[in-house]
Amino acid sequence: MFNRRCSLFDAYTTNTFQDSQLFRYHLKAIKEDGYAFDDEERMVGIRCVAVPVFRNQEVIGALAIAAPVEQISRKNIKQIATKLDVGSEAITKEIEALEKG
Repeated sequence: MFNRRCSLFDAYTTNTFQDSQLFRYHLKAIKEDGYAFDDEERMVGIRCVAVPVFRNQEVIGALAIAAPVEQISRKNIKQIATKLDVGSEAITKEIEALEKG
């Protein structure tokens, strides 16, 4: 199953981005919004919301949640992203505290 090389634009579902311009547009929107949203792009029936985790103002990871589409509606994406942001900020503060030691 995982033996073949994956291309950036391999279609996993009908929602997978296969157009590089559309993909770039969405990257710009992610940067502006501060969160990413996967609308069944990788797996039918699953949506994901993710926010960045920072260290020294650089992205070092992400905090994300994935759930069935019934649990992550398009209407509650921003609410979920806001809650994830709270967690991301807490992780960032913890990292900074550990580094100050």
